[in-house]
Amino acid sequence: MKNNSFNLVSSVLSGVLASMLVACSVANNNINKSTLEPNLSGSKNVLSQISSKYSVSGKIGSDYGFKTKASFSDLVSGASVSLLDLANNAQSSSFNTASDGTFSVLPNNSFVPVLNQIYVLEAVKRVSSTNIGPLLSLRTYVQWNGTSFTSITGSNVVLNTYTTALVVLSSNGVIRGVDTIGKISIAGGVSTPSAIAPIPAAGLAPSFVGADLNKINTVTRLVQNSINFQKDPLQSVMMNGAGNFVIDLNDLQMLSNNGVGSQVDRLGLPSLNIAINGYNGFTKAVYTSLGHSQMTRDLAKNAYNMNSPKDDVANYRGFWGTAISAVFNRLAATGTALATALTPDVYTINMASTTSFAALNGRKLSDDVIDVELQLLSGAPTATDAVSANDKAFTTTFPYLAAPF
Repeated sequence: MKNNSFNLVSSVLSGVLASMLVACSVANNNINKSTLEPNLSGSKNVLSQISSKYSVSGKIGSDYGFKTKASFSDLVSGASVSLLDLANNAQSSSFNTASDGTFSVLPNNSFVPVLNQIYVLEAVKRVSSTNIGPLLSLRTYVQWNGTSFTSITGSNVVLNTYTTALVVLSSNGVIRGVDTIGKISIAGGVSTPSAIAPIPAAGLAPSFVGADLNKINTVTRLVQNSINFQKDPLQSVMMNGAGNFVIDLNDLQMLSNNGVGSQVDRLGLPSLNIAINGYNGFTKAVYTSLGHSQMTRDLAKNAYNMNSPKDDVANYRGFWGTAISAVFNRLAATGTALATALTPDVYTINMASTTSFAALNGRKLSDDVIDVELQLLSGAPTATDAVSANDKAFTTTFPYLAAPF
């Protein structure tokens, strides 16, 4: 295949989880604990009241742009959600999510949260109908403020791959758990993290080095990929001796379609996904003006790779028309016409006509597909990526492709 400046990369995302666990603290029921304490030993109702004061309810819902290689419905119903007190090695009873993903965690009757202490909210699911598959988990930190729990995502407690990434960073001593509270905002289903500054030790190098956005996003992708490979991210995402985060690659197994494989990329018309959905030299200024971050566009690009051409017209034709017009400065009608011609993202061929990628009628190996796409999208007949030929000659026998090395 011809080298080109788009640097087409297969995306494994996910993602993700392509979805997230949304929860919110139950409102304070104004129980006066001091007046109830003398009666605790004789009243289960009072114990239940105190427990309900500290309960956390929520639901598993969709997170924009995230997908897993497994059907997310496999991870929604029946996930076991617990509140963990790591400081005292204690755990509340576990409560399973309902079929619609809702849950309510009711701590043990003896549990009374300590003001400003950090606790862990964890959702765990064994992703196998035979109950012998691996356990996958998501986590977030929650903090008791005296009346309710707040979390990494603020007052609306959310468990997703971003919150899990911050827990991984904290577990490896990069950041403090307390410094993660409120560091991820969620609007329209999109998670936006904030950088966490280093915490210096007196006269010494920082005892907690902090996490910039690049590190947070990198670990989030590792969490997503770990789940894709049927590995618990809390066990498989780790920091190596060089201080970089990696996935433990031992015994990786793709999680999809009961083990028979999973779609992680598709390549009908080369580089269109990168050129239109991606965040790059062509699209960056326009997408930034539309409020799209690089992470948002990366997620959209990766989601595209896992979708089917049968859904392209519904999912992408309208947006592509607008994007082509804005990015390549084309008339709205031209953008719509191009998007119509390019969706669904498949090759078509009329055997009665000459095979030519320029005419969107099949493709010859020698066709300069990137130049054709640049010229088609931009309307400039001389647009080029300056790569005019394959780096090796095609062969004269089937399958005619040049050797890779």
